[in-house]
Amino acid sequence: MNRLLALFEILAEDCGRQKPTAMQKIIGILCLVVGIIFLVWGRKIADSFGSNVQSVLTGAPTDRAIYLYIGGLVLALLGVAQLFWKRK
Repeated sequence: MNRLLALFEILAEDCGRQKPTAMQKIIGILCLVVGIIFLVWGRKIADSFGSNVQSVLTGAPTDRAIYLYIGGLVLALLGVAQLFWKRK
């Protein structure tokens, strides 16, 4: 957890004080929207019948659902960073 906080502090220092440009805002919004879509899609896959059967047999959710969760989280965080962190 401390390493994650240190990484965010380093990233925050690298981002300067300039206002994000219009293109950065558009990219940020797109990343945020696609990230949320991936998170919802991963949730639907995790709740599917096939995933429930595999979860009962193996005790773990499907790889596809996990990949969508991770990808969605990364894209959503990237989108938030593009929208709210100021650039140099």
